Amino acid sequence: MEFTHTENAKMNSTDSINIRTDLTRWLRRFEACTTDQNARNYFRIYITGLISQFPRKNCEAIALQASVPVRSVQWFLTRQNWDHQKMRNKIQKIVAKEHPGKHSIGIIDETRFIKKGTKTFGVQRQYCGTRGKKENCIGTVHLAYTVDNFHTLIDQDLFLPEAWDQDRDHCRAAGVPDDVVYRPKWQIALEQYDRATKNGIVFEWYSCP
Repeated sequence: MEFTHTENAKMNSTDSINIRTDLTRWLRRFEACTTDQNARNYFRIYITGLISQFPRKNCEAIALQASVPVRSVQWFLTRQNWDHQKMRNKIQKIVAKEHPGKHSIGIIDETRFIKKGTKTFGVQRQYCGTRGKKENCIGTVHLAYTVDNFHTLIDQDLFLPEAWDQDRDHCRAAGVPDDVVYRPKWQIALEQYDRATKNGIVFEWYSCP
């Protein structure tokens, strides 16, 4: 399954080969996070689509450019068999080993994304910073790492509102496991900090809103 795009014609063949080789080598670092070869293949397709130059990067656009069925990319995003904890730990260990520094900063923040419907994890009507007003949206808590000119996200968690936790029937209808409960955002942030430091990341400074 080869990925192509007309805008990539601006690159010469050597540049294109080098980028494809580097990306393949980088993605191999995460192969142990799944035993499903199809998932590995679509992981490559999806990541290639996200870093491509074409403007629309939804499932349909990525699938069409990769010449694969649209539903196959949708399957990858909704039903792929990944060990997410292993992948998160792998990313953090890579960052700790390859990007240490005396001026490293950990940045904790929350983000809210607009989401329609009633059965998406944690969705409710609340203030949405990305829109500047109340909307139906979900919340996430993120941990980022930056040092010198390097920066990346190293952890994230969906936030389950307290109202959801008190309505377990609603949780089950949305596929939320019974052991997933409400945790204050400060608690989620501390858990993310603990995970990162156990994986070798050192924060000289720590910032939160």
